[in-house]
Amino acid sequence: AIVTGVLVLLAVNVSPTLGITCGATLAIAYAFISLRIGAQRLHDLNWSAWMLLLHLVPMANLVLAVMMLLMPGTEGPNNYGPPPPPNSRSVTIGAWIIIFFIGLSLFVMAALFALGLMATLINAATSNTL
Repeated sequence: AIVTGVLVLLAVNVSPTLGITCGATLAIAYAFISLRIGAQRLHDLNWSAWMLLLHLVPMANLVLAVMMLLMPGTEGPNNYGPPPPPNSRSVTIGAWIIIFFIGLSLFVMAALFALGLMATLINAATSNTL
């Protein structure tokens, strides 16, 4: 998502219409993929995918997100089919790489705020002087 977001920003500099069209298309694609993955996770918990509508309710969306992250799936088959197969080694490695980069980015942002550089970067980005 970060790579495509940077490409959309570059496309906006070339042509605002092209950038907005690409950005809207990617936003719709990401929303569809997010809904599909959320429905699969809820089915793994033996809950209906209609529970995703709770994402539209303030505070309930946070509770649902935490529950989806922390609750273990049902053992064995449930109302929505057999259990998913175990993760392969590449999926596990990929997940740890993503977790590492998220932690690294949070550390870098905290360091930039501590050094006072983030305000300079934000001002430069808003005034297009990068």
